Amino acid sequence: MYYEIDVPQELYELAKMVELEGSTLYVVGGYIRDTILGKKSKDIDICANIEFEKMMHIAKQLGYRSQVVNEKLGTVLITANNWQFEYTPFRKENYKKGEHSPSHVSFVKDIKVDASRRDLTVNALYYDILKHNIIDFYGGVKDIQKGVVRAIETPQKVFSSDGLRILRLIRFACVLGFKIDSKTQKVARQYLYFLKDISKSRINKEFEQLIDNATVSNSIDRAIEYCNKWHIWDYVLGIKNIKATIFCYDDIVKENAYDLVLYSLMNVAKDMTALDYYIDNILGKNGLQVSNEKIKNVTEAIHIAKLEPNIISALKYLNAGNVAKEILRVTNDKKYNAFEKIVYQIKKENLPTTKAELDITPQEILDIIQDKSKISFVQTLVLQNILLKNINNKHDEILQAIMNIKERL
Repeated sequence: MYYEIDVPQELYELAKMVELEGSTLYVVGGYIRDTILGKKSKDIDICANIEFEKMMHIAKQLGYRSQVVNEKLGTVLITANNWQFEYTPFRKENYKKGEHSPSHVSFVKDIKVDASRRDLTVNALYYDILKHNIIDFYGGVKDIQKGVVRAIETPQKVFSSDGLRILRLIRFACVLGFKIDSKTQKVARQYLYFLKDISKSRINKEFEQLIDNATVSNSIDRAIEYCNKWHIWDYVLGIKNIKATIFCYDDIVKENAYDLVLYSLMNVAKDMTALDYYIDNILGKNGLQVSNEKIKNVTEAIHIAKLEPNIISALKYLNAGNVAKEILRVTNDKKYNAFEKIVYQIKKENLPTTKAELDITPQEILDIIQDKSKISFVQTLVLQNILLKNINNKHDEILQAIMNIKERL
C-alpha cells in the first residue's frame, strides 16, 4: 500500500546506494507502527537482502560510520550525523524449545521469509523507502487501526519459538494501549511454562523496557494485571501465588515505577525473618537479578514501611533514599505524611539529624569511652537524646551525657 513516511535524508541516501547494488532497503517494525499512530520516534531499524559486510562498505562510501553489534545475527549499527540505524539482513531463525536466542541463523533473500520470523503483526511491517510503499503480509496496518495486538501466522508457532514473546505481547499491548487478540491470548497462556527456560536477567530487561516505554495512561497497571491474572510471576520466580500489587502507577515518578513493582512483589515476605530469602529469590541472584541499587531501594522501602512514625524512627526515615520515600508516599500516604510532619519540625527547630552534626568529635568520644568499636553506638544515643530534648546539642551537655552513657556500657 502507498504510504509516505518521513525518513531522514541520510537514510534516503543510503537507500539509493543500496538500489545501485540491485537491492531494496526497507525500514522495518516500530518506526512504521509509530508513524501510523502519529507518534514521533528516532528508533529506526532497517533491513535488506544483502550481507552486513557489504552494507558496512556501502555506508562507508557515504561517509557513515558502522560497527558490528551481533555478528551471528548480522546486526550492524550505522551512524550518520545525528541519526543511528540498526541494520540486519533478511534471515531465518531456528529456536530450541522456549529459548529466546536462536540456536541457528541463516541469511536469506526472500523478504517473506524474514517477515515470518517476527512475532506480532504490528511489528511485521516493511517500508520501501524509495517507492513509499508499506509491505504488510499479515494485516498489521489494520490491527494498528483497530488497536489489536495479534500474533503473525499461528500463535502456536510464535510462542513455541521463543518464550519471551509472551512478555513482549503484554508489553506491546500495554505500551500501545491495545487489546490482545483472543486467540493469541489463549495460546500464549498455554505456553507460559516456556518462561522457565528464559534467563531471569533477560526477563528483567523485558520488564524494564515495559516501564521505560510506558507512555499510555494505566499501561503499567494493565501489565501488572496481566502478569497477576496469567500467574506469570509463578513461572518466572518459581514462587507460588505471588502477585504484584496494582497501585496507580501513573502517580509515581516513572524512573521509580519498577522499584514500586518490585516492592509490591516483596509483599509475599510477610515475616521480616524471611526477608533475606525473598530478596535473594525475587530480586537477587536466584530471582530477577536486578541492580544492587534497586535492591537497596526496595529494602529501604520495606524497612521504613515497618516503622511507626516518631521522633526516633524519623532518623531512619531521613537516612533512607528518595526512591524509598517515594514508594512509601504511594503505598501509605498517611504514614508518609506523618514522617514528613516530624521531619519538618526537626528542621524547623534546627535539630541535628546526622552524627556529623553533633557538637563533639569522634576522638573526644573515644577519649572518654576508650573503645573505638562503640563510638557509632554512643553517637546514636547522643543524637536520640537531643531529638528527645533530654539534652541540647552543646558540647558540655554532650560530654556529660557521654559520661553517663559510659557508666552503663
